Amino acid sequence: MSNNQDNRVIVVTGANKGLGFETAKKLAALGHQVVLTARNEQAGKAACRLLSEQGLEADFIPLDISNSTSIKLFTQILADRYQRLDVLINNAGVFFDWESSAATLKLDDLNDTLKTNLFGTIEVTQSVLPLLARSPSGKVINVSSDLGSVSFAADTNNEYYGVNGTAYRISKAALNMYSTQLAKEYAQSNLVVSVVSPGWCQTDMGTDAAPRSAEQGARSIVNAALEPSDKYHGKFVLDSQLLAW
Repeated sequence: MSNNQDNRVIVVTGANKGLGFETAKKLAALGHQVVLTARNEQAGKAACRLLSEQGLEADFIPLDISNSTSIKLFTQILADRYQRLDVLINNAGVFFDWESSAATLKLDDLNDTLKTNLFGTIEVTQSVLPLLARSPSGKVINVSSDLGSVSFAADTNNEYYGVNGTAYRISKAALNMYSTQLAKEYAQSNLVVSVVSPGWCQTDMGTDAAPRSAEQGARSIVNAALEPSDKYHGKFVLDSQLLAW
């Protein structure tokens, strides 16, 4: 696989705040062409202005990953502006069922979670694969979670063993499986597919109780995105350390 380290065109989904914003900020500071996406156009443009005030540049293209029409329009605009894509960071996601157990899980919550965290992520990835194919060293970085690890969920000694959030955990475990399948499919190509856990971070989703900052979580994502080899192809990593599926 190619080790081209030229400045890259990098899409960060759900990047108007939290982990996505911090990831976009780090990549922009390194001189890469960052394309920031958000469902809300005002929020996305505000994020770009905030970066600009800090001397950083990023482009904004609206994207609702739960909406097929939005995905198609986003992909067309991206193709028209840049003709290629070097890195796709699938960061956008939802988590609103902290308390639901397997016995109390509402199927509507599961459906809504999967629509974004799994189905939307898959659809965005498939939509931009032709643009990634134009890159000498394309990457797909799927942002998952320790909560998506089946090994961790079954380990009574794991720090997150008692965490519910069943819909979220299911969605991330399923995303991990999709990622491994995609990685196998592209094993002999120039496309690297990796899964990154940012850890439990202080964001709207993670709450203030989290032990890690959004900046720390973003660092884990950026490290994998800019790794110059296929070191993490088909791997699940946190802070450059391999995690159990």
